Amino acid sequence: MQSLRRLVNKPRVDDWSPLAKFYYADEALNSVAGELDSFDGRRDPERCNQLVNKLRQCQDRVLSIIGEMLTTIFPHESDRASRDYRVKFPEDIVHENLPGQLWFGAECLAAGSNIIDHEFESEAIRPMARALTRHLDQLREMLKDQSLR
Repeated sequence: MQSLRRLVNKPRVDDWSPLAKFYYADEALNSVAGELDSFDGRRDPERCNQLVNKLRQCQDRVLSIIGEMLTTIFPHESDRASRDYRVKFPEDIVHENLPGQLWFGAECLAAGSNIIDHEFESEAIRPMARALTRHLDQLREMLKDQSLR
């Protein structure tokens, strides 16, 4: 039933509304993630590296579209959630792609990876990483559902 609904209500490719752009960006993200999940990185490390970079680009695209939606809904900076968390990071790593890097890092931690030479700290923040990825998945699912209406 869901696939029939998706087929009938899928946004048109030439629709530039934020929800339509989100739909296709999320589809691309899911496609890359699926390919990466079924791929053995030890056999072809170069291809694995390309897929990881493509995954990060797709995550950045999804986040930028979500940011665009938030800016449309809340045009005034004061209406949006505070970005004070950025003061916790050194100036040299705070840039436009920081949210994408945090998402990617959370996905890696949630999947069981460790931060090099920080196994104890990795284990301590792993539950937060799992919670973050779960919430992002729920948000993406809600937005995808909305884009099919």
